[in-house]
Amino acid sequence: MKEKSDLVRGWIRKAESDLTAMEASAEAGAGDAACFHAQQAAEKYLKAYLADRSSAIPPTHSLLKLIACCAETDASFSQMSDIAEMLTPFAVEVRYDMDFWPSTEAVDRAQDAAVAIREFVSGRLGIPAAQIVSGTLLRAWKTALESFGWKADLKAFKYRTTCPGFFDRVIGPADFGEFERLFRESLHTGKFPRRAAEVAFWKNFRQHKSRDSIAKALLDRLTPNGAAEGLAQAIEILAQAFNWVSFQELREACGQASGFATPLAFLSFYDPAHFPMADRRIGEWWARRFPQEPQFSRRKDGLIQSNQQSWSAYVSWTEFCRRQAEALSNPSDPWRARDVEMAVWSDAAAVLPLA
Repeated sequence: MKEKSDLVRGWIRKAESDLTAMEASAEAGAGDAACFHAQQAAEKYLKAYLADRSSAIPPTHSLLKLIACCAETDASFSQMSDIAEMLTPFAVEVRYDMDFWPSTEAVDRAQDAAVAIREFVSGRLGIPAAQIVSGTLLRAWKTALESFGWKADLKAFKYRTTCPGFFDRVIGPADFGEFERLFRESLHTGKFPRRAAEVAFWKNFRQHKSRDSIAKALLDRLTPNGAAEGLAQAIEILAQAFNWVSFQELREACGQASGFATPLAFLSFYDPAHFPMADRRIGEWWARRFPQEPQFSRRKDGLIQSNQQSWSAYVSWTEFCRRQAEALSNPSDPWRARDVEMAVWSDAAAVLPLA
């Protein structure tokens, strides 16, 4: 059985989808379809309210009946009766009456009515209307995520012959989930040093001059007894105690006292639902979209410096990714902090709408 919050979110998502269809239909000159979707949007917003109040949701398209149900817990809904009465016929008549072709003025009134109910309901739910994720916004984020094009050929690792069974594939966007899973499964096992080295090489793949040395240094460091276990524990500790001190310990555990992006890649691979990655490109996007927030400290070459200022920026960045993921998620299509980060990485122009 779905949680109440999932039901509310689901009804709102469906309503927003109808609003998007309403706008597109009106723009295309299909006034009858625009009126239908206006009624459908209003109906689903009202059902979202009933779901939030744990009230029974009647199987009806009558907005007047739904208004009456809502008014049982909030009498102010009665003021929306006239709007509801105007929209109700569009549920059925507009679809089957061959003589019904609404005027431009009628279409405009229907759209205004749907938006009015949206704003009224969102206010009663304590959700600013601007924070409800529209279908257009969701598509923009999905498009950005799908265009994420980071690809790394692990076979290019200079020392791969010393790691049989590893560094033997190309990792593209379609492979990330499996790559993350293999990393997590390798923790506390003999495979961990080589899997961690793969992640380090993958993360630094475009740093042609240093990617081999970074991965090789990590591989050599983790080979002695105890070192790999120390790194695995440091990752787990940082995921639980998310603070500057724990991050410093993670840097030390992977032999990157001045590292930033690579240690955080391990954290993100361990728990992608809650922790994004961060690099130069993310830092540039963050500075453009949120100049008022803590900023990543950058070196002359643009790479992020590993200091407390950058850590504060990463904490703010992580909080943003989590909030955005929650806003974009629904039960059938969950978003992770890592997914938000990948979409942002693709947004070079920094134009993605924010939820």
